Formats: sequence, C-alpha cells, structure tokens
Amino acid sequence: MTTVAASHLGLRRYDRSKVDGLRMTSDQIDAVVKDYLALGPEGRRKDPRIGKDRHELIMSGAAILQALMRLWPTDRLSVADRGLREGLLYAQMCADGVLEDVL
Repeated sequence: MTTVAASHLGLRRYDRSKVDGLRMTSDQIDAVVKDYLALGPEGRRKDPRIGKDRHELIMSGAAILQALMRLWPTDRLSVADRGLREGLLYAQMCADGVLEDVL
C-alpha cells in the first residue's frame, strides 16, 4: 500500500512523511495499478517508485489490495507507514489505559 501511495503522489523517492496518513480512494488505487500494468514487467523493474525489491511482487500485492477494496464496505483507505509492531504496541497501550484510543 505504501508503494502504491508513493506512486499516486508521484514521488521519485519514497518519503514516509508524505505517505503516512494519506487517504486514497479505490479509483486512485485503480489508476496506479493501471499505470503499473502499462509499464510491463521490465518497466516495473526499472521504475524507482516501485523499487528493486518490490517489482516482482507489486502486481500480486496490487491485486490483493484491489480485491479488498471491492469486498470491504468502504471506498477509501488511510495509508500507514508504521508496521505491525507499532499497531500492536498501540493496541496494548490502549487496553492497559496508558493511551486513549482515538481510532
């Protein structure tokens, strides 16, 4: 999702501060995926928005993302650049009363 968001923003180099918290609609996500398809495998490999480590998996991840957007009862996603550990820590701190759950 973060790579799709960075591509949507037109970033040539990934910038966490611009991606984290971005809200995207399913139409915006679909537009990025269409762009990836148009690039083809070689174009995706060379595209700096995708990165050398992700070019082989980006279309699989994009297909999963599109499927979730069609199944989930929403037309918008918020992008989070923080990993699972931060989410688990946040949940535990809210459960323990250390933080107020604002989500």
